[in-house]
Amino acid sequence: MVKHIVVLIGIHALLTGDLFSQGLFESSLGKSDSLALENVTINGFARSVVYGGKNNDDELYLQSIYSQMGLSADAKAGEYGDAYAEMRIRTGNEFNAPFTELELREAYVNLYLGPLQLKAGKQIMAWGATSFINPSDQSSPQDPAFRSPIEDDLRLGTWALQTKLILSNSTSLQVVWMPAYVPSELLTDVFEFPEYLEFHDHDPVPLTLENSGYRFNYDVRTGYFDMSLSFFHGYRNTPSIHTDTAVFDSLTMQPEMILLKKKPYKINSAGLNLTVPLGNYLIRAEAGWLQPVEDLNVSHTFPEISYTAEIEQSGSNITVIAGYYGKYILDFEKNEVDVSGITDEFPDPSGIFPPGTAPDLTIVNEYITEQTDGFNRLYNYQAKEFYHAVYASMSIHLFHELLTIDIPGMYNFSASELTMMPSLKFNITDGLSARFGGYYLYGKDNSLYALAGPELNALYMMLDLRF
Repeated sequence: MVKHIVVLIGIHALLTGDLFSQGLFESSLGKSDSLALENVTINGFARSVVYGGKNNDDELYLQSIYSQMGLSADAKAGEYGDAYAEMRIRTGNEFNAPFTELELREAYVNLYLGPLQLKAGKQIMAWGATSFINPSDQSSPQDPAFRSPIEDDLRLGTWALQTKLILSNSTSLQVVWMPAYVPSELLTDVFEFPEYLEFHDHDPVPLTLENSGYRFNYDVRTGYFDMSLSFFHGYRNTPSIHTDTAVFDSLTMQPEMILLKKKPYKINSAGLNLTVPLGNYLIRAEAGWLQPVEDLNVSHTFPEISYTAEIEQSGSNITVIAGYYGKYILDFEKNEVDVSGITDEFPDPSGIFPPGTAPDLTIVNEYITEQTDGFNRLYNYQAKEFYHAVYASMSIHLFHELLTIDIPGMYNFSASELTMMPSLKFNITDGLSARFGGYYLYGKDNSLYALAGPELNALYMMLDLRF
C-alpha cells in the first residue's frame, strides 16, 4: 500500500499536465489518461555514513555522521518519452553543526521525436573523457567537500534544456541551454579562518537570456574512436573571491571585519575529448581552453590551456588507469603573494607599510586586494605558469566481486600536493554493501591542500542498502 502511494505521488509530480494527456502521447498511452503502474520503476537506497578526523586541537572527532535516504522514479510514456526524478533526504551532524536536508536532486522529462531528442528539467551533467580531471568541463557544478565516498554524490543538479540532433549513425549535435546559474561549492566553506573574516555567497543572478549558459557539442562515435568537440559560453561553475567590505581600527590598523564575497564571472571555453580502444587498452585524451569574458582584474583569472592523457587496461579482476595532467597559463604574470593575511592571522602593520611611510588605510586595502587575488590564483591553480601532475588508479575485484579494493591517487609536482582515496568495499548480499576507506590531502605550506587537508582528511565507513 505504501509503495503504491509513493508511486502515485511520483507520477503526479512528474507527469501531470496536458502534455501527457492529449495529442502526441495519446497514441502511446492508449485510452487511459494516466500512466499504468507497470510503466513506472521505483528504486531507492538507504545509507549510513561516518567520517572521523581531527580538529584544530589535534583531537579525534566525528567529522561527519549522517543517515541518508533516496527514492527515484523512472516513468515510461510509450516510445515518445520518459521521465525521471530523484528525491533525497539527509540528516545528521557535519563539521560540528547539525543539519537536515531535503533535496530534489534530479527531475527531468525526455522527449523523442525521431532524430531529435529533448531533455528538460533539473539534471546532473558531466562532460569529459578522462578519469580524474576534465579540462573540457567548466560548467558542471560540484561540492568538493561533500562527505560521501561516492563520487557522483559530489555533483550538483543544474536546470537545463538539452537538444540533441542525430545527424547520422555516427555523429550528433547537442545544444544545451542552462537558464539558471548554479555555482560549485568552494572548499573555503570548511576552512578555519580568523574570527574577523567572513565569507558570503554571491548576489542572485537574474534569470535572463544574457545570464544563461550555452554549450554546444559535436560528437563522433565509430568503431575505431569516439571524439567530442565542445564550446561553452556562460558563468564558470567556480566563482572567484572578492573583498566586499573591510573595516580597520584607525589606530592599530588591525582588521575589525573583512567581508569576502563570491563573485560569478563569464567565460568562453572550448574542449576536445578523444577515446581510442586498442585491444584490452583504452587511450583517452582531453584538452580544454578557458578565456574569461570579463576584465581580468574583475575575475582574477587568466586564460589557460589544460590537457590530460591516460591509458586504461582492464582484465577479468583488475583495472588499472595511469595518466598525466598539465596546464599552461596564458598571459601569465608572476605573483608570489603569501595569502596568510586572510587564511591565518593579519600581519603586524610594520610588515605592510614601506619603511619611512605613515600608516595609510589605502595601502591596507591594497594589501587585502592582493591577498584575495593571490587566493584566487591559489584556488584556481594559476599561481605558476605551468602545472604538471600524474595520477593512477587500481581497482581489484576478489572472491567473485565480493571484495573490491580501490586505490586512486594523484600527485601535482608543481603545487607539491598529494591526493589519496583508498577504499575497501564488501558486497555482503545483493544490494547491501559496506565500504571502508580514507580521504587524504597533503600540501606544502601556502598550498591549497595545506589549508584544506587538516579540515577534510578523514577515515570513513559507509553501510549502503539499495532496493
